[in-house]
Amino acid sequence: LNSEVHYLTWQEKPKPRVLAMERDFIVVGSPRLNRVDIFDAGYPIWHSNYPTGVASGHTRARQLANCPNSKIPITLTPPSGVGYNGGGSWQYFGKAVAIHNSRVIVGDYLMDGLDSATGIGDGGFLIYDLQGNHIRTVREYTQAGLGYGMGFQVAAGCGRIIASYSTGTHTNKVVLFDIEGNYIGDIKPKGSTTPVEMGREGDMVIAENRIVIGDPYKAVVRIYDIDGKGINELIGTQYQMWGRKIAVGCGRIAFGSNKGTLPGSTGNSNFEVRIFDLNGNPINVIDQDPIIGNVFQAFGSDIAIAHGYIFIGNEHARSDAGNIYV
Repeated sequence: LNSEVHYLTWQEKPKPRVLAMERDFIVVGSPRLNRVDIFDAGYPIWHSNYPTGVASGHTRARQLANCPNSKIPITLTPPSGVGYNGGGSWQYFGKAVAIHNSRVIVGDYLMDGLDSATGIGDGGFLIYDLQGNHIRTVREYTQAGLGYGMGFQVAAGCGRIIASYSTGTHTNKVVLFDIEGNYIGDIKPKGSTTPVEMGREGDMVIAENRIVIGDPYKAVVRIYDIDGKGINELIGTQYQMWGRKIAVGCGRIAFGSNKGTLPGSTGNSNFEVRIFDLNGNPINVIDQDPIIGNVFQAFGSDIAIAHGYIFIGNEHARSDAGNIYV
């Protein structure tokens, strides 16, 4: 599973979340395996060398023996008649996952396969409990939007679920549901900038009674309350890529920002991390230069906020190795 996640995040862009965590549970999506696994926090993730097999000394049996209190993971697969289990060849079950309030949400933006006329698929998401029981399947036609790949990304929190679209005109909105999958409404941008990529190329986060959605190619981060009412739009300039990764916590919103220069051949450039309050008022900017110098990096490639600290990832800090800054 580790190698599958690595392969997805390394090869595919954009990068929906295939990992999610809440309290004592970790959810891992493996769409190429057409499965999602729920682990408890004490379960040892199996180390492997993709695609040849198990690393020396790190067998699954040995790791289980070293963690006798760990639970065997629960594996989720699509219900009969959906996606690959419905006879199709597509495998997108688990390409986006979220967990909240004992519910696991699994996005599948080609749930019913490709439409032969449009070349676009009908998508949606599935809801499970932590024991692996299928609770509900939510298809996009339940809210009159056929064939645009809903479920490309999903996020959950504060009693809400949001799902974005993979393509078509529907990328100008994100759909809002309660945690049981009941449709609440569409979340649309406040401004008139088009085309809009709501939650397709950028991140989506629900926390602290806020829904925050990134649109990096427009350098826009949009802030809503949990009912989808717009609060603020944070707008950068070209190439700043605001909102590719977003963190919300401790009364703050943070995201990485290209400092406005054209990215280099590796796709990296000089970055900073911008910090705002929950209403979008600026708090501070953390510049990479005093920390690691003015060099091509990926400072802010991922961000987390917890316990009064901001954790900043830099996946290219040292050649092919990365650093985390606190």
